[in-house]
Amino acid sequence: MSDKEICKKGLEKVLDVSIREVSVPATQKTINMLYDGKGIRLDVYLNDDEETVYNVEMERGKHKKAILPKRSRYYHGNIDLDIISAGEDYRKLKKSFVIFICTFDPFEEQRHLYTFENRCA
Repeated sequence: MSDKEICKKGLEKVLDVSIREVSVPATQKTINMLYDGKGIRLDVYLNDDEETVYNVEMERGKHKKAILPKRSRYYHGNIDLDIISAGEDYRKLKKSFVIFICTFDPFEEQRHLYTFENRCA
């Protein structure tokens, strides 16, 4: 996933979108915002030309159903904290995706793709 073109094609396939250009992916990017808080280390982190950031995580170990959604939420929050600084306008926040590529079916529903959205109904 450290190859820009492979990463771009993989994201387009998983998200069913067209991406014009992506930045060179950063591997093992660390975000550690608080002295005594829990930081994160992102497997692959990149931006596209449309003000969107992507985090791709490779999962080989089996996790309980509740772990991945909560971990995704935590990663989204830390990515947001890394994007804007104190006093900056919230409109500077970018659209973000946290993608887990698993070697197992995390929810045991016999699906190859699970999608979660945060929205107001």
